[in-house]
Amino acid sequence: IADYLETSVLADSENLIATNPSFEDALGVADKALRELRDGGHLALLLRLTWGDNADVSAWLRENPPIGCIELDGRLQFAVGINPETGKQYAEDSVTYRAFIWRRGGGRLNSRGDIVYERYIKTHRLPDADRTWLRIAGQPVRPGTEYLQQTESTA
Repeated sequence: IADYLETSVLADSENLIATNPSFEDALGVADKALRELRDGGHLALLLRLTWGDNADVSAWLRENPPIGCIELDGRLQFAVGINPETGKQYAEDSVTYRAFIWRRGGGRLNSRGDIVYERYIKTHRLPDADRTWLRIAGQPVRPGTEYLQQTESTA
């Protein structure tokens, strides 16, 4: 696995880049990724809701306005089980998140300089029963990855 910010990628070469960068690297990742997109290509970054509050990020967003956002209701839990470093159960993150979405060549500001989103979606939190891991052949399987599981009966 390489460090994306240190990896050489041709400009104007990608149709889609989607990632969840660290809060500290997000601006560098966003700036690099937009240069690597082809015209009409898309970038999606899952970031803390507060990411645009920083003056440098806010200025960059006005120079590179996203076309959309998907604001996630509630706090995410990125890991399940026991944290091997602390011996404690993983918990939900302490902040909420949204996915910023750009299309190269898209994005615009209104006359006041505010970002004009083509689409801004705020999701509703799933009921607890719908946020659990599935069980296939008695094994816990992360939702959305069940197609990766093969048992002898399906192989």
